[in-house]
Amino acid sequence: MAKSSPRASESKPRPRKGPESEAPAHAGKHLHQIAATLGFLVLQASPHKEAKNPDKIRFLSKFGFDRYQIAAIIDSTPGTVSKEQSVLRASKEKEEEAAE
Repeated sequence: MAKSSPRASESKPRPRKGPESEAPAHAGKHLHQIAATLGFLVLQASPHKEAKNPDKIRFLSKFGFDRYQIAAIIDSTPGTVSKEQSVLRASKEKEEEAAE
């Protein structure tokens, strides 16, 4: 009977080393800046450019921006954005209940 060496059966693939495997520590900051810039550009190109903040918040939320990103884009605070998102959700739920 041939025994397999325990080492061979327990071998794991080695992680690749190189630029694609190691993200720089500042990558998160750059991604946040890119997201904020993209949100600003989307807002400027939309009809919501001159809208009030609740409309801008609704618009940017649909694009998947979080409250911190939206706050940076519209020059507000995350707390204000969160409160407005809550109000928008409540009004949407009322509309859905009325439709039933």
